[in-house]
Amino acid sequence: PYTDVGEALNQAVDTQHWPLFSFGAGGGWQLQTDTTLDGQDALVSGVTGNSDETVLQALVQGPCILNYHWKLSAERFFDLLAVAVDGRVQGIISGEVPWSPVALPIPNGQHVIHWVYRRDIAGGGGSNQAWLDQFECVPVNDVYNQATEGNFEWEIKGQAPWFIQTEDSVVGGDALRSPQFVGTLFESPILAGRFDIAEIGFTEEGPGTLRFNWKQGPRNRGDQLRFIVDGVEQERLIGEQNWSEFEAVSYTHLRAHETVLDL
Repeated sequence: PYTDVGEALNQAVDTQHWPLFSFGAGGGWQLQTDTTLDGQDALVSGVTGNSDETVLQALVQGPCILNYHWKLSAERFFDLLAVAVDGRVQGIISGEVPWSPVALPIPNGQHVIHWVYRRDIAGGGGSNQAWLDQFECVPVNDVYNQATEGNFEWEIKGQAPWFIQTEDSVVGGDALRSPQFVGTLFESPILAGRFDIAEIGFTEEGPGTLRFNWKQGPRNRGDQLRFIVDGVEQERLIGEQNWSEFEAVSYTHLRAHETVLDL
């Protein structure tokens, strides 16, 4: 059963009137002031035993970038804190993890976000607790255009969003990265699912030209990165490919999808 539907949850993560719900073991996620990022308050997972899970649920309207911070003190590899969008896992941490920022892209439309702290069948570690703080949704155009040095109206579709990262780009700085397969966690019905398609795109009126750099990492041989204009595939990357520049595309009306841009 739901244990909190409002004000305390919103206060803890610095939001107002978000549809937040908490349920699961130990009374679900709860407001506390002992361990925080901002020195005021934060959410902490309920007291859990082995094989228990505690869940925070939010309804978020996209497209946007959901920024938040999480922290974990738990048994490494076995007790995990995960975030899922519409039941598909987007990220997992385990062990001792200090306060860390996360930028989670949310696709167009309304989506169900879950944060799940899950313990395995035996053992434990650290405090056996997880924390969440400082939620904020920012416009996706602001973030994606910063990463790509573009000026587009972005759309996010498919089963998983692209992320902003700074570890790999053409000339330093940031770029967009496709999601990585995470898999099913402990057969949890909330976290079941895998990635099938990760699609981003934009619509642009011409005349004009487009030039971009793209790359595909060492993943499964069947993975492909495709560039599509108005429903027609222009080019694709198959297998591991280093950064390369795609030749300029002349257009009068451009509806491009599944691109990773670093201009």
